[in-house]
Order: sequence, then structure tokens, then C-alpha cells
Amino acid sequence: MIGILSDAHGNIDSYERAIALIDEVGVDELYFLGDAVGYVPSLDVLDRLMGRDSYVKCILGNHEDMIIKASSDDCQEEIYQLGFVRSIMSDVQLRYISRWPIKIERETFGLRVLYIHGSILEPTHGYVYPDSELSSLNNEYDYVFMGNTHRPFIRKLRSTTLINVGSCGLPRDDGRYGSFALFDPSERTVEIIRYNIENDSVDLESAEGSVHSSVLEVLARRAPQGTLVGTVVSEES
Repeated sequence: MIGILSDAHGNIDSYERAIALIDEVGVDELYFLGDAVGYVPSLDVLDRLMGRDSYVKCILGNHEDMIIKASSDDCQEEIYQLGFVRSIMSDVQLRYISRWPIKIERETFGLRVLYIHGSILEPTHGYVYPDSELSSLNNEYDYVFMGNTHRPFIRKLRSTTLINVGSCGLPRDDGRYGSFALFDPSERTVEIIRYNIENDSVDLESAEGSVHSSVLEVLARRAPQGTLVGTVVSEES
């Protein structure tokens, strides 16, 4: 079994809820598809990833890329908080994210698998939504796992299964439920897991002055009844 999560954006409590659920399943491999930082001005998720460096495989996210290139502008800073995050980041942490690849390709059980943050054409900064037009896409992979949009989905496109694992820290479809994916290559199955992060959102709201109001508005979103993608689980399951 393989666990895949993405887009924690400094929300350490939500990230750790995901990891606890993944550890409960007992995965053989773990992938983090980028954006450990941004929006929530914290390095806690990055520290946790560094602590699992020998186990978790990380992909470069667009927020890490912007920190490395110092390309976030003043208009973005109020929301992204990347300038602040970079100011408190150590050289060791900066070197760590600078080593993250833009993609990882694997062959397992006869399957060609790609792990990216964005899209096949733009691995770091691309966006693939549930309704993105993909009919002209021609690629060599059986499974493609991605994040960046914070909107999970599973789509079949000819011989390729595309999976957006959503966000474990800042979901944009329904702010109550973080997400990650479980992939069993031997059985060729993928499941999106959703778990409740409402208490974590309350904690962020109490951090007045550090998290932008637009971020809190995302966490207040609710998906129309019956449209939530994935299987909702409890922390005890």
C-alpha cells in the first residue's frame, strides 16, 4: 500500500491527523506532493517531513519553488506569507526543500506511476481541476498523482488514471475535510480518504493576525450535499 498526501500549508494538526490515519493503515511507501508551507506561517510541517526524511519522498510544490526563487510579490505576501516563512527558515531547511525533485517516476507491479505537484505539462505550477479539459492529453503513465488545486478527484482518461489527492491542510471543496490517497498497485485500486479537520480550523481562526481572512473563508466552505469526493473516516477507524 502507498500513501500520498499534499498541500499541508503549515496546518500541522491536520497534517498529523492524516499521518496518523496513514500509519494506522500501514503503508510501504509515503509520498508528499509539495506545499508544506504557505498560507499558515509555520515551519512545523516541514520539520515533521525532515524528521521522516529517510521514509517520506517529497515533491517540490509551487510554494517551495517561490521561496527558493524568492519570486513571491508583495501582493501575494499578505495571503501566502512566504516572505515571512523564508525569514524564519534555516539554511538547512532551505537546502532540504531545494533537493526536492519536480517529479518522481516509478514502475511497480507492471504499472508506470508519476508523482507531481501540478500537472504533467507543468509539474510544479500546473493546475488540474475535476472539470479540466484533458481529452488531448497523451502520456505514458498508468497512474498520475498530483495536488496543487486542493480539490480531490479520480478520473480515467483512456489508459491513464489521474488522481488529485486534494489537500491535507487546506481543502477547497469542503473546508471540514482534509484528504489523502491510498494506492494499492497490486490490486490497481485508489481511494481518496477524507477526515475531519474542523477543530484544526478553529485553532487557525484563533491565531488572529497570522492567517489571512481569505484562508479562513476557504475553511468555511461546504460542499453541496452528496458531492463530497472520497470516503469519510473517523480518527478511531
